[in-house]
Amino acid sequence: MKNLTFFKSFFVKIIIPVLFGISFCFAQNKNIDSLQILITADKPDTNKVNHLHQLTLEYISIRKYESGLEFANKTLALASSVVVGKKRGWPKGIANAYNCRGIIYSYQDSYQASLKNLNEALKIRESIGDKKGCASSYSSIGRI
Repeated sequence: MKNLTFFKSFFVKIIIPVLFGISFCFAQNKNIDSLQILITADKPDTNKVNHLHQLTLEYISIRKYESGLEFANKTLALASSVVVGKKRGWPKGIANAYNCRGIIYSYQDSYQASLKNLNEALKIRESIGDKKGCASSYSSIGRI
C-alpha cells in the first residue's frame, strides 16, 4: 500500500509536470517553425512585418532575447521600407518593432535603451491614433 501511495505521489509531483513542460516547449518550437516557414514564403509587405513581429514575441516568451532582438530589428527594417498605399513605411509595424526592442532591452537590464525604444513606439502610436498601442507602451514604460 505504501508503494502505491509513493508511486501516485511521484507521478503527480514529478512525471506530470515534466511531461507538461516538454509539451509546452514543443508547442513553442512549433509556433516558431510555422512562423519561419511563413516568413520565407511571404512577399515583403505588411503580412511579413506581422509575421516577423509574431516571431519576435515568440522568442521573447521563451526568453531568447538575442533572437528576439534580431527579429525585432528585421521587423523594424522591413516596416520602415515597405510601401503602404503611396507612402514608404508602415507606422504600426515600426511602432511594434520599437516596442518589442524596448521590452527586450528591459529584460536585459538596459533601461536607458529600453525607455528610448518604448518612447519612440509611444510617439508613433500617438501620431496614428493607436489607443491600444499607446496603452501597451504606457504599460511597458511603467514596468521599467
